[in-house]
Amino acid sequence: MSTSRSEEFTKFAIVCAPRSGSTMLHTYLNSHSAILSHGEIIRRKVEAEEELLSIDEFAFSPQSKKIKAVGLKLFYEYMYKDKFKVAFDEVVEDKTIKIIHLTRDDKKKQLTSLRRAEKSGAWSSVLKSTEEPIKIILSEEDLSSYEKEQKEMIDIIHEKFKEHTVLQMTYENLVSDPKAELDKIQQFINVEPQQLFTLLQKQGAE
Repeated sequence: MSTSRSEEFTKFAIVCAPRSGSTMLHTYLNSHSAILSHGEIIRRKVEAEEELLSIDEFAFSPQSKKIKAVGLKLFYEYMYKDKFKVAFDEVVEDKTIKIIHLTRDDKKKQLTSLRRAEKSGAWSSVLKSTEEPIKIILSEEDLSSYEKEQKEMIDIIHEKFKEHTVLQMTYENLVSDPKAELDKIQQFINVEPQQLFTLLQKQGAE
């Protein structure tokens, strides 16, 4: 490995709500030889009670010259959580950071997936589940409230990142045609396209 370091890479952030396919996308991108995706680096630092310095120091620090794009993941909720908000606001203020805004059209499936993960404690896996399916019951009020909340969040995100370069994409498109969507993202963050892969298994396919 070269010890030479450079800051000449594209900075990006995956902005999303939970259960929208962000971990799948993050692992796809990390399979590229020239992409470093930190994923939930902010949450990891907060939970480890590490000092959150500037994101340029802990997320976008100089990298090997082979790395052409560096990113991290931001959940909508970071806007309002004290220990996360400073880092979120830094991304908003840095207009050079490209934004991949990932949403999920089917809010009922998204909320079901969220409730399932909360019950099981399993948020991702590389193995197919052999356990009995977890029964999830949603009321009309649950779904209506969630849909309203998500719409409000998305509107806020559009406003906050209106001066950034933004790529809008959906979970549904990523699952139905991963190659086309991943080629689009690779072009967006200025890396040479490669065949990307993920080891993650879809949870709760029943």
